[in-house]
Amino acid sequence: MRKKSLNRQHSPVKTENQQPKVIDYYEKLPSEVKSRLATLLLTYCEEEHQVESQRIKLCEEDDFEPYAAFSRIDRLNQGFITA
Repeated sequence: MRKKSLNRQHSPVKTENQQPKVIDYYEKLPSEVKSRLATLLLTYCEEEHQVESQRIKLCEEDDFEPYAAFSRIDRLNQGFITA
């Protein structure tokens, strides 16, 4: 069974070196989508900053042992954890 060819009408805009520009996609987004995307990225950055701050605080603790903490969480001894 042969696959139908893709509709080229929606192909990405190409630059001189034939790479699509992310800005071209972004400019075509509705303003509501841009706003929600900006909120999402800002929230992600804020959360990453909080996680990094907590990691730094843990590393400053003399009695903190990263492997021991991991071992307590990895109760099935799989060598990894999932959320």
